[in-house]
Amino acid sequence: MSYLLGVTTVTSLWFFLHYSGSPIELFDALDQRLLQINYAKTLLPTIIFGAIIPALTTAYPEAELSKNLKVIWPVLPFFLVIMHRLFAKLV
Repeated sequence: MSYLLGVTTVTSLWFFLHYSGSPIELFDALDQRLLQINYAKTLLPTIIFGAIIPALTTAYPEAELSKNLKVIWPVLPFFLVIMHRLFAKLV
């Protein structure tokens, strides 16, 4: 989508939708950190499974996964958001 509209337009739209879709009632913490704990707990596993491991597969260019990753790489941020939300729902 950023290829069509530009990075600044898509980023601004993304931040607005995220801000408007995150009501303050979801951020219940005793010390008022305003942080969803389940999202914080699943951030590192999401980055490891969704970004680092696929990036390491590029070290083996003859692997089939490495060839497919070149096609998947531009949409990886959307995949990471979906993966992060799924992991957070499971916690």
